Amino acid sequence: MKSQYQALQTERSDFCPHRNVARNPVMRAPVAEDRVHIASQPARTLLDAANGTYAAMMSTFTALYDLPRDAPARPLLLSAALSLMHMAAAISDALTRLPAADTPGAPHAGVTFTVLRSTEGFSVGADAPALVGERLALVEQTLLGIVHLCPLLGQPLAEFQIATANLRRNSQGSGTRNGAACSATG
Repeated sequence: MKSQYQALQTERSDFCPHRNVARNPVMRAPVAEDRVHIASQPARTLLDAANGTYAAMMSTFTALYDLPRDAPARPLLLSAALSLMHMAAAISDALTRLPAADTPGAPHAGVTFTVLRSTEGFSVGADAPALVGERLALVEQTLLGIVHLCPLLGQPLAEFQIATANLRRNSQGSGTRNGAACSATG
């Protein structure tokens, strides 16, 4: 690898193996000097979508591993979680190509992986696959609204739509059990 890198540097003096991506990007104005506020559009919108996609992926994995091994919803949740992972990668790639701010020399944006601190599962008796399906429908609506900002998102989004449609179609109910609404704890 080192020899390939050196050969590229020899052939192309302007070759740079990385993008100037912000370290410690944040959505809100920074408190500490080591933070980079993602202030420009469309980077802000994509960063918000990346964080939401990442949080949905973590919740989906939590629901997946809370189920018994033989639960019919496990492969459906796994498919949804993997498609969320692919979408997070596509959005992350797009972010690293966009400026973090509208000032000359600003670094490019990046993902913050900001999520709620809690990734606990749903309460006992909740129909986790149905509740996850409802949440993922909201993620889908958001991503459909930004796909024009991120061309690499098209294929993973199509896969996600199939996975979530299968999950919603095959889940047991509407997130309730025994007539009582069940809420997420995380």
